[in-house]
Amino acid sequence: MSDEQATEKKIRDKGLNAPRLSPANIDAVIVSETFTTLPSGKCMVCELTLVNGFTVRGESATVSKENFDIEIGQDISRKDARDKVWGFEGYLLQQRLHEDGSDGPSPFQERKYTFTGGKIVNRATGVAIPDNEPIMIFRAKDMMAPEAILAYRNQCHDENHKKEVAGLARDFYAFQQDNPDLCKLPDSDPSCLPGVDKFVMDDIARVAHEINRAYCEALGDTSQPSWEEAPAWQRESARAGVDFHLMFPEADPEAIHVSWLSQKEADGWVFGEVKDPEAKTHPCIIPFSELPTEQQAKDFLFRAVVHALQHSR
Repeated sequence: MSDEQATEKKIRDKGLNAPRLSPANIDAVIVSETFTTLPSGKCMVCELTLVNGFTVRGESATVSKENFDIEIGQDISRKDARDKVWGFEGYLLQQRLHEDGSDGPSPFQERKYTFTGGKIVNRATGVAIPDNEPIMIFRAKDMMAPEAILAYRNQCHDENHKKEVAGLARDFYAFQQDNPDLCKLPDSDPSCLPGVDKFVMDDIARVAHEINRAYCEALGDTSQPSWEEAPAWQRESARAGVDFHLMFPEADPEAIHVSWLSQKEADGWVFGEVKDPEAKTHPCIIPFSELPTEQQAKDFLFRAVVHALQHSR
């Protein structure tokens, strides 16, 4: 676990939930990066481009040209540039809180629009949505809203925007995990799921768990317990995955990983090199795109099992 991840864990463990920045906020505003070795051959410059087009630069240098290493230079110069982003984003957050006149929810929870003078206004441009332009507002208690948000994300091309939309879906999932009594399918009873009873759902979860266990053993990981011996949190995690795919049948494997991440983070888990239920650390608490291929395959397998067995009776 890096120093930054350790600090983030301490902040969460202490319940420090007032408006603040997190490493995820910083990474979300970085669109691209470039590296340049200066003519001296001793200095590397990293330029980070942020979502609004602003650029931030960091550098690294050696005294002796013989010690210059491109990989090390890129790592140090990028860290130097990223550290500066914290200051700029901190200023923006403080300014937004000042303009809001309160220490209410972080503006990162409502990134794009605010409600001013009876109008929905773009925060960045100050331009209001015209009265004759139809809009649709999703509420997190609508259990189908995350699927609609993810469907929109799948149509986006800008990677930074896709991250922001995925983050919004994760916020919706976290709300639904924390407030199940408030959530419901459209025009339905909150407890119903489309065409599948709880007995079948548990059977699907068990099969998915056992297939995942067999796959892990094929990779040399023999630490996974059987369904009967699995701790309660692990069985509940499998059931939650089944629930997700039954509610959102069009969701792709990345979406189930986002859902799993939100569940883990809501339960206090953080990234760690080793999976440790006691310390609540897990090496897969990273974006789907950064997972090794063999770990991504687990989400493909899980989805296939649920869709193959959902009509079994």
